[in-house]
Amino acid sequence: MISGILFACQYLIVDRDEPGMAQELMLQSGFSQEEFLSEQLESDYENEKMIKTINSAFGNLVKK
Repeated sequence: MISGILFACQYLIVDRDEPGMAQELMLQSGFSQEEFLSEQLESDYENEKMIKTINSAFGNLVKK
């Protein structure tokens, strides 16, 4: 399931320039930052842009 979510996020980030929507989708999915990064590295599509956006999405979370 994460591969489908990542594909949607890649489309939103790379093709539609909607990183905010993609970040919200990632956060609402229930998957972790580590899971998204692992799946992204496996896909090897636009890694620089995608990794930056994934880290930004989860970096905005308040860690307790």
